[in-house]
Amino acid sequence: GAIEWLEVLVSYNIDIAVITAPYFHNSNSPDGISQYFEDIAAEARLPILLYNIPQCVGESIPGEVVTKLARQDQFIGLKDSGGDLTYSSSLLNETPDDFHILQGVDGLLIPSLRSGFDGAVSALSNAFPRLIKSAVGSPHRPEASELHQDVMLPLQKMCLSDGFAPTTKAAMMSRGWLS
Repeated sequence: GAIEWLEVLVSYNIDIAVITAPYFHNSNSPDGISQYFEDIAAEARLPILLYNIPQCVGESIPGEVVTKLARQDQFIGLKDSGGDLTYSSSLLNETPDDFHILQGVDGLLIPSLRSGFDGAVSALSNAFPRLIKSAVGSPHRPEASELHQDVMLPLQKMCLSDGFAPTTKAAMMSRGWLS
């Protein structure tokens, strides 16, 4: 399971583990999900980035679990791909400053950065690295609003209908980066 996979990551000199809630069984309580992550952390030799992706695992990581884990040194942040800015924005005030809240939904990148998120783990940054880097560095500039309206939202719509990997790969192919 997850603990065995972490050993593989360590053997490849990977720096950080990204861990989702268990997708094969939804929790019966927040304590169950918290215990799941704590059991993994007890065996892991890597920092852990929590990955909230409820559309794939069946539920969000409860906010109270994130705030509890955020106070433990091994948990360094949260990638939130749930698409609920209320959920992730509330965690900004409930977690320590050194716990990073990262946006995982490309179409919410600019609003999230403007709200105080620390950054993003963005699929589309593979196709548009300079644009995304510029937006992350200066989310309040007018160019960031244009990027949001003219690039991120249309691509997000394509990603939702066609999938993130195919859309990102198609964009990279159109730029001559993949064949």
